[in-house]
Parts: sequence; structure tokens; C-alpha cells
Amino acid sequence: MLLLVDIDALKQTERAISEARAFAETVIRSVRDPLIVLSANLHVDSANEAFYHTFQVSPAETEGRSIFELGNGQWKIPKLRELLEDVIPRSNFFNEFEVTHDFEKIGLRTFLINARMLQGAASTASRATMILLGMQDVTQRKQAEAALNQARQELQQHAQVLETTVAERTAALRETVHELEAFSYSMSHDLRAPLRAMNNFAQLLRDSYAAQLDATGRDYLQRISASAARLDRLIQDVLNYTRILSGHVPLTRIDLDKLVREIIQGYPDWEPPRVEIQIEGTLPPVLGHEGFLAQ
Repeated sequence: MLLLVDIDALKQTERAISEARAFAETVIRSVRDPLIVLSANLHVDSANEAFYHTFQVSPAETEGRSIFELGNGQWKIPKLRELLEDVIPRSNFFNEFEVTHDFEKIGLRTFLINARMLQGAASTASRATMILLGMQDVTQRKQAEAALNQARQELQQHAQVLETTVAERTAALRETVHELEAFSYSMSHDLRAPLRAMNNFAQLLRDSYAAQLDATGRDYLQRISASAARLDRLIQDVLNYTRILSGHVPLTRIDLDKLVREIIQGYPDWEPPRVEIQIEGTLPPVLGHEGFLAQ
């Protein structure tokens, strides 16, 4: 039997495989995330600098060893073993397997692991199967998400507490308004009784003794009547205030010029020579609440 082998073709194939492997290793070394290449029996064939730097290990204590022996067995994770031994042979890949572990030398970290099977060239005798394993450190992202979730929960709790507090204070305010209404109506009744007597006596003086009063006396009598009327309005304002607390504000057309002059006349201390008040022209009428404007 005569066997002829094309040595040149074989050398070209080996050279192409070697160049492809060198190119792949260059790409792996340039990746910033940790990468390791596993053989078919899940032993480490090679790893990039990011892997050694991240896990603070050397090639001597990594290459040639089973991935499950690295770092005192820190990768001996049942689910990861299942993915590498069962899922990869069937599906050729898996994505974003999350691992949270207290790793030797670097502490508690969270990684997302992606894996893909790399089949050797068809012309090679061994048809070596390799597994490329990539690792993304998402520890800070997970910590930020956890902090955000905690802040969101605290915010919801604060919102619930605030809602409860507002509801309680609203109920207390309604009760206070109710008590104020009851008090204001009682006060109105108690104050208006002597006020009516004051007005009645003033009117009696005006009707029966006006001729016996000089100009000053009649002025004083007018002031008494005006003050009594103003006090009656103040009492009514108290009642109106309770209506405002209940959401009802009565608005009427008000003669502002007349109101201002009545207020000035009701305060003797505001008269010359002690105080000089000038009103230019006539003030226009307005729509509002007379009691509040007077105050």
C-alpha cells in the first residue's frame, strides 16, 4: 500500500491553525473582562490578564487545573457545574448565569457568566473542543440596585406614614373646625344679646333725648351706634371665618370708599392733630369679604 501525504498542505493547515489560535489568544488578552478557555474536560487551557488581575492569581496556579479546583474550590457551584457539563454540550452556550460568592482574596462579588463552545477545525485529528468562559463583574451595579430598591421601599414607607399623618391631622382639623363652629355660634348668641341692648338704648336716646343733646353729644351717640354696628360685623366675621374653614367664603359687592371712612371714624386716635389721613378721590367698589377687608 502506498500512502501519499501532501506535506505542504499539512504544513499550511497547521500554520493556519496556529495563526488562528494566536489571533484568538490576542483577542482574549485584549478583553477587559475576565476570560478563561477551558478544555473539554473543564481544565483551564488559558486565561487573560483581566482574569488574573481580578482574582489575584497567577498562570502557574491556574492553567492546567480544573475550574472547580481554583481558589480552594470557589467555583465548585452545583448550578455552574450543571451548565458546563450538561447544558453546554447540548446547546453550545449559556448566557448571564449570576454568581454571588465570597471569593478568596477579593471578597464578596457578583459576576454574570457567559459561556460558548468553540469547536476545533475539522481537519485536525483531535477536533479539540474548547469552552470560552466570560465573566462580567456586576457587583457595583447590584449594590446600586439594592440601594435603589431600599431607598424606594423607605420612600414608600415614608409616603405611607405621611399619608396616615395627613389623614389623622385632617380628621383632627375637622374636629377642631366643628368645635370652633359650635363655639362661634355660642359666642355670637352671648355677645349679641348685650349688643342689641346697647343699640336699643342708643336708639332710645336718639328718639327721646336728641333735642337735649348738643352737637358733641349727638356725635358721641353716633359713634356708639357705629361702634356697636362694627362689633356686630366682627361677630359675624367670626361666624364667617368658621365657614371659610369649612370651604365657604361669602363674597359681596363692597363700597370700599365708605368702608375705609367708617373705619377711620371708628378710631378717635386716628383723628387730627394726632394723625392725618388723606384719601384722594373716591375709592372704587370691590367684590370681596367686608370683614376681612376691614381687618
